[in-house]
Amino acid sequence: MAGAGDAEVTERRLKSAVHYTVGEIIKAAVAEDAELPQFSRKFYKHLSDLTFRQFSTVAFDLQSFARHAKRTTVSVDDVKLVSRRSEGLHEHIRAVAQRMAEVAEDNRKHKRKKTKTSN
Repeated sequence: MAGAGDAEVTERRLKSAVHYTVGEIIKAAVAEDAELPQFSRKFYKHLSDLTFRQFSTVAFDLQSFARHAKRTTVSVDDVKLVSRRSEGLHEHIRAVAQRMAEVAEDNRKHKRKKTKTSN
């Protein structure tokens, strides 16, 4: 079982990864759009802290929704529930989930058809 020290090390590593990723996204955006201003290191830190806290909240909510449904695995429905606070994000996730379901159905049909022809 992981101790408190392990959890702290993991959290530091995750925060570091988020900070790096946020920095890379900002650099790419600035490189793509010359009209964007340069951002200070303090801005990077605050944005990455905000991002980390937001994702921590989302992760907690996802876990809570799964537990409430007596599941140990987070499902697409849990993600849809979390995204309901943001209309644009909710619509995007709903569309992606629908495409995923259609692809899964097509794969099942293809598999059934392939099984029937091989017999």
